[in-house]
Amino acid sequence: MNSRIVLILGTGRCGLTSVVQLLNRQPRAKVSMENAPLLPWKVPTQRHLIAARFERFRRERGTGLLGDAGSFYLPYVEEAVRVNPDVRIIALRRPKEEVVASFNRFLDEWNPLPIHHWCADPLPGSFHDPLWTRCFPQYELTDRTQGLRRYVDEYDRRLLELGSQFPTNLRTFDMKETLNTEAGQRALLEFADVPSADQVLVPNVRGTRTRGNPDRPFARKAGNHPLDPARCAVLVPYLGFIHPPCENGLRELEKRGYPVRRVGGFSAIDQGRNQMATDALLDGFEETMWIDSDVEFHPDAVDQLRAQGLPISCGIYAQKGRKALACHVMPGSSKLVFGRNGGLQEVLYAGAGFLHVRRTVYQTIQSKLDLPVMNERFASAMVPWFQSLRFEIDDGYWYQAEDYAFCQRARECGFHIMADTSIRLWHHGSYGYGWEDSGMDRERVGTFSLYFPSGKSHPMEGQSGSESESRS
Repeated sequence: MNSRIVLILGTGRCGLTSVVQLLNRQPRAKVSMENAPLLPWKVPTQRHLIAARFERFRRERGTGLLGDAGSFYLPYVEEAVRVNPDVRIIALRRPKEEVVASFNRFLDEWNPLPIHHWCADPLPGSFHDPLWTRCFPQYELTDRTQGLRRYVDEYDRRLLELGSQFPTNLRTFDMKETLNTEAGQRALLEFADVPSADQVLVPNVRGTRTRGNPDRPFARKAGNHPLDPARCAVLVPYLGFIHPPCENGLRELEKRGYPVRRVGGFSAIDQGRNQMATDALLDGFEETMWIDSDVEFHPDAVDQLRAQGLPISCGIYAQKGRKALACHVMPGSSKLVFGRNGGLQEVLYAGAGFLHVRRTVYQTIQSKLDLPVMNERFASAMVPWFQSLRFEIDDGYWYQAEDYAFCQRARECGFHIMADTSIRLWHHGSYGYGWEDSGMDRERVGTFSLYFPSGKSHPMEGQSGSESESRS
């Protein structure tokens, strides 16, 4: 028996899971639900995704009735018919207002945050999902119900057009009749080319959707206070161990209600940050607070950064083993003042050792720069926000590590990197490096001013003759 390909599509919340269950009761049927990787609504011009997917189904599943269900197949129908003229495409339809009501309930029940897939630029308080939003069209609408209605209307119109264009390949079925009647199930199975003698009916078939990654804790619904710790995931990547001064601060944050995620084992820090950020957003957090395992901080500093209400903010610390800061100041800056006389100041790039980022930054970068979702087939989907960059500088190139690369992407999307230079941080190596180590020997002061040589477009190292004030 040769393989036969079937696709099941519809707006969503229209019985796709139930039809998958019905088809899988048929002999030699291997039909999946939303097989990874999910397909973006915007069809790529340089890749033939459907041809590659059908070939993979045949290679991995062998012969029989092979297929997949997903609302995201609608833009790919023409390619599916072109690469496989015998494909059968089952389209399910449900009354619009039922779809809208069911989708709204589903999104609210399955997400701790208000998720709005159909809005290109959500208002404050509404958010995109890093995996699923790309699978739907986006409109210049702010109301989710209006976006849903427009989506269903356009979906149904496109089904009618495609049904007329490909009458032997695509047929639309009423959800209730198909799921609840013998005649409806037989009509669907006959269209899917299941012989009458082999058809297995499943009266009142009902499939249930399961959550992905059930072992990973999701964010709890936060309270109304903007500084509720439940809104912010503290992300701590480490390789080897977490320095005790850092761990002391993390434990205090946990006592205050912050969810702290210590994740070890990533030898490639860019991959680790990509995975941790993606997981935090999938789990429903509105903010991330990056803290490196060798950075000592006072827990109040986390609240201080969050209270600024900025998209991206950070504390600045010294590099270890050299007179330099873990940041790049803005071109033309003459000095930074740290300590009691410090405050907010924009920097060009910042290290991610003490970096606060709001969800809107991630979703804007992903959308505007069209970042792909990677590794979906390996059950560890991630978006490469922190992928290193080869960056042109003057007449050469600069290899930007993961944190500077993230800042570069953020700046391209219109965000500013703001540093609070009043926050005291220690960078632990052979000893605890402080601001002063970037410009002078080991003397500790209450206020520290670091001067930069003039004419450097990307200053990093301070001059050794830095002034200090009000000895601590």
